[in-house]
Amino acid sequence: MITNGLLRQNEGKYFLGLAFYEFGNKAIEQFDIKELAIEPLSFLRDKTQLACHLGILDGNSAIYLAKVESSSAIQVKSWLGRKLSLHSSALGKALLAWEPEQRIDELYPNENLVIKTQLPQKRHTKRNLKKYANKVGHLITPKTLTK
Repeated sequence: MITNGLLRQNEGKYFLGLAFYEFGNKAIEQFDIKELAIEPLSFLRDKTQLACHLGILDGNSAIYLAKVESSSAIQVKSWLGRKLSLHSSALGKALLAWEPEQRIDELYPNENLVIKTQLPQKRHTKRNLKKYANKVGHLITPKTLTK
């Protein structure tokens, strides 16, 4: 497996080899996540009349991958590829809402979260992240996607 690039060894430990990186790149070449996301994002936008984003978790950050604008006069400023704090962004809170408590504890081992918004401080505690995302509506559930 080492010879074929599937594994590499360093100090007695094994890691995935570059062959997996190549496999991943070939898979990505076969589809564009942004292209695949436009139809469901447009459906959500039409249903909610709000801008809709697709994003992923990257450590303790969120990254915008795709966006569809609303026709509203009020526009949401966001930049594709931009990293955001999970605890102080709508996208981050929506992603955290799906994570188990143990994962949130791993991401935030203490309660000292840096406030980056004008929201009251009580919303910026670990135990309130999921509750706040659900209450305010940052979270779209699979039921919402039903046509």
